[in-house]
Amino acid sequence: MEPVINAVEEAIAAPTRVGYGELLQDEKVRALEKEKPELWHTLNVFTYGTYADLLPSTSLSNEATMKMRQLTILSMAAKERQIPFDRLLSALKLDTDRAVEDLIIDAMYKGLLKGRLNSMDRCFEVEEWQSRDFPLEKLPALRQSFYACLNNVEHVVSECNKMAAIEENNAFVQNEEEMARQERIGNARKEVEEEMRLTGFMGGSRQYLGMPGTSMQKEKRKMLRKIFK
Repeated sequence: MEPVINAVEEAIAAPTRVGYGELLQDEKVRALEKEKPELWHTLNVFTYGTYADLLPSTSLSNEATMKMRQLTILSMAAKERQIPFDRLLSALKLDTDRAVEDLIIDAMYKGLLKGRLNSMDRCFEVEEWQSRDFPLEKLPALRQSFYACLNNVEHVVSECNKMAAIEENNAFVQNEEEMARQERIGNARKEVEEEMRLTGFMGGSRQYLGMPGTSMQKEKRKMLRKIFK
């Protein structure tokens, strides 16, 4: 049993290791549940849990303690893209922003996550993170959430297609209306030009059938309005 205990303790403290699920499936390791229940609980916390899930009596090395806190940050990063320092301080049981920043910088150096420390707004802006193990018993709930999300996406796509079809139809109608308008203008222009030709307006006459010049100008304006009505 001693070699198994040593192997688990080394795995827990490994700086860049994130997954422990395969250890939990090992028969020799599973024997810890009865032989070393506290170590078995600790291994489960490192696999699925957060720093707050550790037993008060749990004794960890400095390396393992840092690792558990960094795993906790990974779990938080999977849920939100901007993590306030106040939440990090509470979840990691730390006292200062600098302690949080040092922990995150070390995690980024190890390649566990990527992001930007925003000291002004006191938050960590997440870009990438390594995924942790997921409990098998939670898979049905995850599958249900996935299908619900998929249905929402399909609904949004359907609504977008409907809106696109409406916009396309409106554009078609507007285009037809504009074409009809241009046709009316063209016909009106031809009609006015023909009237002006017959009345002598095109030749610049000041009068037609004794019509005063001012009246003729009004008649011209009237004909022009007909073009653009």
